[in-house]
Amino acid sequence: MAATKSRRLRLAREIGMYFAELGYIPSRRDYMRLSNRPKFLNVKEVDRICGSWPKMLSILEKEQPEIWELIHKAPEPKKPTIE
Repeated sequence: MAATKSRRLRLAREIGMYFAELGYIPSRRDYMRLSNRPKFLNVKEVDRICGSWPKMLSILEKEQPEIWELIHKAPEPKKPTIE
């Protein structure tokens, strides 16, 4: 099956939401070892649809900027409470 633009966008959306839940983007090797990744989104599938891991990251950044910002959002510092 050909890797069409719609399949790339769907993959970017699904994997982007997973990375947002994690709070970071794991390396290719770390992603391979994660047991709770989305079903049918293994590294081989990402490579087949996008071409490579860095290409998938660039597609994610370009096509899903709001998810990209959500992933890279710095945690808000906790304000000290005065008692």
